[in-house]
Amino acid sequence: MEGLFYIFALGVIISGIMVISALNPIHSVFWLIVVFLGASALFILLGIDFIALIFLIVYVGAIAILFLFVIMMLNLTDLEGGGDMSNYIPIGSGIGVLLLFEVLIMGREATAYNYRDIDHECLKGGVDA
Repeated sequence: MEGLFYIFALGVIISGIMVISALNPIHSVFWLIVVFLGASALFILLGIDFIALIFLIVYVGAIAILFLFVIMMLNLTDLEGGGDMSNYIPIGSGIGVLLLFEVLIMGREATAYNYRDIDHECLKGGVDA
């Protein structure tokens, strides 16, 4: 069961990357639908069936299909790609590293916050009650 969870989680992450990297907006919406399906499968694996079904009905059945209809009505497939975007790589990398450090700092502070209430003297066995 745990292996299945990791497979779905990896699928959601890869599909999420494909949402933002797909050049065709219609393909991006289809990848978004795959993300929503994978997320609802993760909810089912966690035993939250009601939330998974509501997630499917609301996000896949309404929002993603609305995005798809709007993109098809605007006819965004005729637009050319933005061209060379390699000049954005240093800025994006810097922002990504900054966010990574923020997550690591918050994780370390949360760990320290969880261990602040432990009575270390009682754990050593040196305190007589």
